[in-house]
Amino acid sequence: MRRRGTRRSFRFVPSSRARRSRSRGPWPLSRAVIRWLDRKRTDDRQTTQLQQRLDDRFATLERNIDTVAVEVERLAEGQRFTTKLLAERDPRVAVNATP
Repeated sequence: MRRRGTRRSFRFVPSSRARRSRSRGPWPLSRAVIRWLDRKRTDDRQTTQLQQRLDDRFATLERNIDTVAVEVERLAEGQRFTTKLLAERDPRVAVNATP
């Protein structure tokens, strides 16, 4: 019988699931660690593959930029040559220009 004004004392009773996990021993923890390590190794592989793809793309980008630089230099050389020809032209020669 319970007396008035007194608190009930609660006793912790683990659930059946908690009891089962304790009976299994260290298996759940070791399984979690193994899964974590496997995920980490997979992430390392993916990181390595991503790094390789990025290196390839940067190498391609660098080659393309070098190609564009060579073409711009060719255009600039052609423009300098044309400017030189126009500057050395005899001013007495009439230019075929329509009004």
